[in-house]
Amino acid sequence: MHPATIAKIEARDSKKPRNIRLDEAHALAEIFNISIESMIGTVRNYDMSAIVSEFYSTCYSLDREISHAMIQLSNLNKRMNFEADALAVSTERAPLEAMVLKSKFYRLDALTRQTVELLEDVQSVKRLDSDELADRAIIAIADAGAKRHDDAEA
Repeated sequence: MHPATIAKIEARDSKKPRNIRLDEAHALAEIFNISIESMIGTVRNYDMSAIVSEFYSTCYSLDREISHAMIQLSNLNKRMNFEADALAVSTERAPLEAMVLKSKFYRLDALTRQTVELLEDVQSVKRLDSDELADRAIIAIADAGAKRHDDAEA
């Protein structure tokens, strides 16, 4: 999208406000990772299809963000491994922090793998046929009932 287009869209208080074309609204929604309905404030709470679609979209975005962050952390962890090993006998703060952060990284990596697996499982729901989906829904309802029962006893 051209910067002049954005400037014209943002100048809504001018005498001749420019209407936003559907493709531009779609592009802006993609940039901000929200639905067009959310962007213009017309999400209907009763539209289960839109809610489910937004749930999938949010999970997908979370998966991408987690993956990107873990790549960065993994690269930093590799650099810390090399430098911390070289300075293992040091009493300086940074190498000591690096050693502690390395252990935290491995825990974070394990939790991230579990989260990514769960997000992939969420995305797999889209691919279920109607019978499988109905079976999973029955199990989910039973699990939710058991959880409420356990929470009430606690």
